[in-house]
Amino acid sequence: MKKLTGWMDRCSRMSFLLMLVVGVYLFYAIYKMYQGLGETAGSPLPIYLFMGLFAVVGILLMILGLFAMVSGHYKENSAAQSPNDPFEDDSEV
Repeated sequence: MKKLTGWMDRCSRMSFLLMLVVGVYLFYAIYKMYQGLGETAGSPLPIYLFMGLFAVVGILLMILGLFAMVSGHYKENSAAQSPNDPFEDDSEV
């Protein structure tokens, strides 16, 4: 969990917002695939596999994005909390 939160602290807030948007879009794609099931001539097995894959990835993206946004694990928030970040180099070259 510490590696995950460390990675999340280095990513921007916009990245996690984009994860939420992509997760919601994947569920929209699942809905559209489900609507088109009646129009398929062949086996619907590949469509079911993609629907399952999209659902798993969408859920993971939405959970990760929501967790980061709610708990404040993103670069802009962690920079405000700890001004002496060892990963940032503010020196002029």
